[in-house]
Amino acid sequence: MSTNLRKKSGIIYLSVFLLLICAVATAAMSLVAVMTENPIRERQAAMIQDTLKLVLPQFVSLEEKTEAGKDFTLFTAKDQNGKITGYAVRAVTTQGYGGRVEALVGFLPDGAVYNIVVTSHNETPGIGTKVMNREQIKTISDVIGNKKAPEGLPKNRALDSYKGKTLKEKLSRDNVHFISGATVSSNAMLDLVNTARMILQQTIQGVK
Repeated sequence: MSTNLRKKSGIIYLSVFLLLICAVATAAMSLVAVMTENPIRERQAAMIQDTLKLVLPQFVSLEEKTEAGKDFTLFTAKDQNGKITGYAVRAVTTQGYGGRVEALVGFLPDGAVYNIVVTSHNETPGIGTKVMNREQIKTISDVIGNKKAPEGLPKNRALDSYKGKTLKEKLSRDNVHFISGATVSSNAMLDLVNTARMILQQTIQGVK
């Protein structure tokens, strides 16, 4: 067998071997994706359910509504008698400093903002996160005294400034809190809340 023929045979064997490795790796990755898809969805659903409990008044049941081609979800909360206790809108804006921001905005039955929790964002740590994150702050005395954290949502001056705002009020930086140095993130949150309010008005009859 000539040297050139041996080289060609070696290249063929190597190519076949690499193809087999790629096929096995692809199959393994596909199997892992299938196996983890449902657990990931279940965790995401559980996270949304836990967050809804924070952004809505007390409820017993939830009705979920989506529309094809539109990136939002509307939740209607009801008590044991079927009376509506509030609404929550999963809304999105792409105006964040880091792009996409997603949040759950809770409303009272009359459309007034109840609570807001940002569920996903890519804002700058220490700047944009001041607008988006709710973090429980502990002082040294709290740690030493083993002080129990208060129940409910941790405070966030920017997010909490929307609480109680009705659908009749025009929201702007004049009547909600903007974080100094985080104007883009603050504007993104304003856009997101206005988007959630618009979705609520357009989807639920009688809420104006």
